Amino acid sequence: MQLNKYLHALKWEFLQNLPLILGFMVASRLRHINLLLSLEVLVVGIFLGITLMHYTEPFLHKEKYPSTWRADFFNFALFVIMAIPFLFYFSVEHPLLNWLTDLIVGAILGVLLTFGQALTWKGPKARMVVHGIAMAVSFPLILVGIRYAFKVTSWGWMVILGILVTLLASIVITLIDYAEMYQFTQDTIAE
Repeated sequence: MQLNKYLHALKWEFLQNLPLILGFMVASRLRHINLLLSLEVLVVGIFLGITLMHYTEPFLHKEKYPSTWRADFFNFALFVIMAIPFLFYFSVEHPLLNWLTDLIVGAILGVLLTFGQALTWKGPKARMVVHGIAMAVSFPLILVGIRYAFKVTSWGWMVILGILVTLLASIVITLIDYAEMYQFTQDTIAE
């Protein structure tokens, strides 16, 4: 593994995910106080994450896949549509909704997101299989992390935990989704 290339990919992945995950966490906590403000925070967090993806995604692939605002808008809509029910999911007190449920629901959510994203993907469709695996592994970690972040009463500690959850998810996504960027190949050995 080429550590410097891995860390480079991790940096961009973390920056993309941070407004998405923190925006969702803050929005979820605000939902009990002000639903409209909660939705605004959610939309702004997703917008910032998608905008960062638009500009940084070219740094994450060996082959440069075209990034279009049309595809980004579609991705934005997917994230918003999938996130809104989860504003309520974490506040439901039911024995069946726990960290085990988060693992299952997270894996399903990651796969569904990938299917949606594949509709506007301009690169080889086989590439989406790897992306789907990364999403199916990282989303359960994100949901479990968010569940435990809500048990923290302090906003500051919740944000710190959110940053750590984002870092963990980004590490997993980078290991799976962007391996082509940092793995040793015959080409990198010859360099």
